[in-house]
Amino acid sequence: MCFRVKFYPHEPLKIKEELTRYLLYLQIKRDIFHGRLLCSFSDAAYLGACIVQAELGDFDPDEHPENYISEFEIFPKQSQKLERKIVEIHKNELRGQSPPVAEFNLLLKAHTLETYGVDPHPCKDSTGTTTFLGFTAAGFVVFQGNKRIHLIKWPDVCKLKFEGKTFYVIGTQKEKKAMLAFHTSTPAACKHLWKCGVENQAFYKYAKSSQIKTVSSSKIFFKGSRFRYSGKVAKEVVEASSKIQREPPEVHRQRRPGEVGVTSMAKCLVKIQTRRSLHLHMVNHCSGNVFVRLLRHGSKVTARNAASSQQDGATAVFVPQLWRLNGHFTVVSGQGASKGTSTVGPSDASQPPSTEKGLTLTG
Repeated sequence: MCFRVKFYPHEPLKIKEELTRYLLYLQIKRDIFHGRLLCSFSDAAYLGACIVQAELGDFDPDEHPENYISEFEIFPKQSQKLERKIVEIHKNELRGQSPPVAEFNLLLKAHTLETYGVDPHPCKDSTGTTTFLGFTAAGFVVFQGNKRIHLIKWPDVCKLKFEGKTFYVIGTQKEKKAMLAFHTSTPAACKHLWKCGVENQAFYKYAKSSQIKTVSSSKIFFKGSRFRYSGKVAKEVVEASSKIQREPPEVHRQRRPGEVGVTSMAKCLVKIQTRRSLHLHMVNHCSGNVFVRLLRHGSKVTARNAASSQQDGATAVFVPQLWRLNGHFTVVSGQGASKGTSTVGPSDASQPPSTEKGLTLTG
């Protein structure tokens, strides 16, 4: 299961809590890696340097060898020229920035790019040219290659509809009514495109969710698809977040493999509440061995090695309350375990690195 941002904030710099900014930063980093956030060479180098600064901190010649950037998979196509530029910016321009500041600077740059928040839908225009359609906080956008050729702002979008494999956008451009038509590969893809457009239009265009009406893909009564957006709109979300009165949630940042000097555990994640057997699989991305601590458990807890006994010299020694894992283990809680919480983190950096393994919890 993979969670991602559905509606990108129009002004991410106004996000109140650091945890929300961090989650948006992770999404932007994912968009960069998958080639969705297109940008110039200089912008790409700056974004890459912000990611390195956020995850490694200041450049240290004793800890960062000459090719340390090559260990980071930041872009889908990462040239040596780009890596050298990232190193230059990391060394000279970002020194002293804490992870929250580096993440904030990445958002500051990313939200100004034309492809910020765009989930591209491939299709063809009326001439048969391949284009990519998308929906942003600003409006409906069309790209050919890396160039944006259309932007119709949400106040100017009158209607979105589809018929078969053809998607239509009816709006106003230069004070004239216009209709753009695009052809998708299948009717299902066209319907999905239409639903995405209707959702984004409702979220960004309206001031209140009560103003949203059920829309139809056809003018003919009882024909075509009908859809209604449910949930808060952007303005309501901003208003609700401004009224939050609580202590800011603690942020547990991810640690990169091979990172040196990690003294605290990278807390993660697993809460088990079950009457029956529940299997959860976790992958160890840490550089060294993994410690698993069961903070609450029932009357019977055992541990066994689920991998080959010869693999990586892994052992299956049970230690009450604490496991040190360098292989693939299964931790089994007895019937008395109604709720448990585990924390997984890297061991002492002096331990030899282990290959990527998984941890299966059963409770």
